Amino acid sequence: MGAKSIARKGSSLESFMTFIRLAIAATCALQQIRSTDLVAFVTKSATHSMRRDELASATPAADTSDLRESRQGENRMPFLGLGAHVLVALFFAVHAVRSGQERYWLGILFMFPLLGSVIYALTIWLPEMRYTRQGRALVGGVKRALDPSRELREAQEAFADAATTDRRLRLADALLISGRASEAATHYESALKGIHADDADIQVKLAQALLECGHAPRARELLDDLIKRKPDYRSPEGHLTYARAVAAEGDRAKAREEFDALVGYSSGFEAHAYYAQALADWDERERASELCASALAKAKRLPAYARRMNKPALDRIGQLAKRLAAGEAGR
Repeated sequence: MGAKSIARKGSSLESFMTFIRLAIAATCALQQIRSTDLVAFVTKSATHSMRRDELASATPAADTSDLRESRQGENRMPFLGLGAHVLVALFFAVHAVRSGQERYWLGILFMFPLLGSVIYALTIWLPEMRYTRQGRALVGGVKRALDPSRELREAQEAFADAATTDRRLRLADALLISGRASEAATHYESALKGIHADDADIQVKLAQALLECGHAPRARELLDDLIKRKPDYRSPEGHLTYARAVAAEGDRAKAREEFDALVGYSSGFEAHAYYAQALADWDERERASELCASALAKAKRLPAYARRMNKPALDRIGQLAKRLAAGEAGR
């Protein structure tokens, strides 16, 4: 009788696991990913469960109480996560209603909260998120975190295939972001030929690369010439590069003038961060502390997404404020 009971349990469990395997396989097929690892994991779990049942049937009666207590301890944890599964399903249900999805998704989500949420996330939510600003930022951030050199590598491969000006500029941008400013400057200079010989945007990027690799006088000279030739040209990035170059040359009065103008109209906090650091380097600690406090107070009034966009600069400002409070001014 015990063997038949175990056989029935095994048959029922096997049928259930077959359903789960099919569901996982269908989900993975929709996303064009391999499901063999997932199926193997589920099969292994089912086999382990069946073996445990067989072991339980062979356990003496004296040990059954200990076995029941052990199982009760194992079974407590799944119930702790039950609420989270339902909340996730509820989140996706709200998304389905707001985005006008088919109503059968509601049935799937509430009948099978965990599996339904996984399927909905893979087939509906994630693909839609890719086309939002937050989604693109998230995808870009994940890609950079997982493979920081990917953009540089792809830019190098593209430039090797065809050395066009656009691909050269893409490569130069990637090199500059990667901290290889000297190489970036070489590519920017090479791009300033032909129809792009007088391109103001490329000249601004060249000045930034020159500044980053320690050639502040050349960067300032290039931008001074650009200002004379194109007085109506406007570039916040170029203005910030110019202010930094002037400060690096030691022209404090001119640098103060440029930074004050930048802080007055900049929507971000890069200018605040560089200006505060320059003031600290000039041993104007009180003014630097005031600027840091003002920037951080302004940031608190911004929406969360705006603070996330400016996080690198705000982090630098916060760290500088702490160093100033501790009596330090170094970078």
